[in-house]
Amino acid sequence: MLEAQGRSDIRHLASFGPDFLTDYARGAVGAKVRYASGENRQATLNVELDLAQTDLRVAPINWKKAPGVAAQSRFVMHFLEGKPTRLTDLRLDGAGLQAAATVLLADGGKEVARIDAPKVKAGGVDVAVTMTRSRDGVYAVKATGASYDVRGLLGDEAAFDFPAPPDQGRQSREAPPPRKPPPPPMAIELQVGRLLFGDDRGVADAEGRMRRDGGEWTAIGLRGRTPPKRDLAIRLDRNAAGDGALTLYASNAGAALRALDVTDRVRGGSLRVRGATSGAGPQAVIDGGVTMDDYTVVDAPALAHILNAMSVTGLAELLSGEGISFGNLTGSFRKQGDLLRLSEVRTAGGAQGLTVEGDNNHAKDTAR
Repeated sequence: MLEAQGRSDIRHLASFGPDFLTDYARGAVGAKVRYASGENRQATLNVELDLAQTDLRVAPINWKKAPGVAAQSRFVMHFLEGKPTRLTDLRLDGAGLQAAATVLLADGGKEVARIDAPKVKAGGVDVAVTMTRSRDGVYAVKATGASYDVRGLLGDEAAFDFPAPPDQGRQSREAPPPRKPPPPPMAIELQVGRLLFGDDRGVADAEGRMRRDGGEWTAIGLRGRTPPKRDLAIRLDRNAAGDGALTLYASNAGAALRALDVTDRVRGGSLRVRGATSGAGPQAVIDGGVTMDDYTVVDAPALAHILNAMSVTGLAELLSGEGISFGNLTGSFRKQGDLLRLSEVRTAGGAQGLTVEGDNNHAKDTAR
């Protein structure tokens, strides 16, 4: 039996095992290891890691840990003929994350063939996860449990990128940095008590299937229920070039818009969105139309209050504090990146009709 301990870099640790470690971890790591050889050319390596100075970023569970925040991990790595074959008794604790798993390795320990994680808990994520890798390199993931926060998975992946080291920053001024390779193809199945799209915002009894190819989401199908037991369904189907269709239906528009972390200002009504997608990447385009019936706007902007108060019924609704009721809304939109353009959006209520057109930039929080 051999024992050793010391400090190293996560990249050095990854050179002895799975390459994916550097996708989620950077920086210094403290390690205590115990190596024991066995019969039939087998061996084990017991590893205890101090991750306090390690930068950890795991987008699929919307979790980060900065250097200086305590965290620990341990696992047993099994070897056959000198090659890693699996990890058992894997535990990771710290910065609000608790995870337990076993990992089956392939390709001499450089690839993950299967993960069984009966416990993954971090923030809005509380699930059991299984992941298998097919012969053609597609990862099939199934997550079941109490809740899953989808923001890290479907949101801006750049928010989880590690900062470039100082020397790479100097090089980038002379030549563009190498393009980051796209993530592997992935098919995901979700079945959770609550699917979260924002802080304390989500749908209950949720199930869904998603597919990612070449870094682009080509298929998303999500279903769930918003209060009081109303349906929400979202479907996206695209080809590799980004051409496809988007549909959304909600039998309670207000609850759906709140669950999707869009707005708190709508109550009731039904919502239908249909769109055509084109292009790929952050600047992909969605052109479509929206219809909303029998809804109420509360805490509306001052201009809407003033316009609505110009009618007798509108003034009565305004003074009642119960919001402004509308019968029907129709219009067209174009979404590209952070820019949303509205065209001929018409709605009527309180004996007053309104037409809205213009641009809204979500990133800059501007409208015109």
